[in-house]
Amino acid sequence: MNSSSFENMDLATILDRRFRDIRLLDSESARADMMYLLRYQLPPSTSAAEVGYYTRGLDCLLILIRLLNSFLIPLSSDNHEDAEAANPMLRLAWQNIARTESAVQDWIKVKALVLEMSKPQSVRDSKLTFEGLVFTQLVKDTFWSRKEFLLFRGFATKPEDGQYWFADKTALANQMDINTIVVDANEYEDLSFEKCVARKFDLHLIGGEWNIALCAKPYVLRVRYTRNKQHPPSFKEIKNIWVPIGHFEGHELKATEKQALYSLVAAVFLDTDQIHVYEPMGEQIVSDLRNPATRGKPWSVEDKEDGSFMLFYVPVSELEYGNLPLDTFPEVTEHRGMGFDINLE
Repeated sequence: MNSSSFENMDLATILDRRFRDIRLLDSESARADMMYLLRYQLPPSTSAAEVGYYTRGLDCLLILIRLLNSFLIPLSSDNHEDAEAANPMLRLAWQNIARTESAVQDWIKVKALVLEMSKPQSVRDSKLTFEGLVFTQLVKDTFWSRKEFLLFRGFATKPEDGQYWFADKTALANQMDINTIVVDANEYEDLSFEKCVARKFDLHLIGGEWNIALCAKPYVLRVRYTRNKQHPPSFKEIKNIWVPIGHFEGHELKATEKQALYSLVAAVFLDTDQIHVYEPMGEQIVSDLRNPATRGKPWSVEDKEDGSFMLFYVPVSELEYGNLPLDTFPEVTEHRGMGFDINLE
């Protein structure tokens, strides 16, 4: 079947006939193979002239979703068929990425179909940027709404001079879909990045009442970060952070006694739709494949210029980090090639 023969097919049909889902791998090393493919394969590089739309934002999002899927493989036994039917991009993120000429032509077609779902008004509509795609209602409903991504597990309040805390169900209803922490370093010049994140879970006195948001310890923690160009952070400062996990012992609030260590696994530079991906507590993951979302103009969170980022963290246990220093690895790692091939036939 050539590319022209599926011109009128929908995305799901094309995926059925032209792609191979890596979740079909069946071997003793299947889990390791899936993790490897998800982290090191990249969407083929395609131009706006070929697809009809700007594609770097989509490529960046697919790289991110594949990376997060690689960490969630133990949790992915749940049936997500309904979500993937509503949002075929999620299914696309699970596909093996072949590099043949015909495979690239298939990708040109499916990228166009995915981007058309956003109803862009122009080739470079802002809807097609990473930020325009990652928080659409469709992506929220089908991906970020999963329980392992929920930021809050509850809200509590008590009078300023009161003794007992009460569940704040109104705040819970209003905040449950706000699962991204927003940090603007220009507003908190005297606070470290870690403290800016932790503020979300601090005690706050508002209108004569104490309020606190309880962190659900999500499997992916998201931070939208605006840099202060006069005082940019070091990579060490943002790579690994401690987040307070507030809880109650009886009626007594333990706001900061328990903390979880989170490690950066992806940083997206929103100004250019470029992404760096990392091992938890480890170095940058560098594929030998080329895509403008991962290559191109060098950038760093440490650059002394205006810039905004989406940062994605996963929790690590004490067993995983042990006595490893928290600043062991640099922001950018020298290029290394993929070490082996995996046969999906």
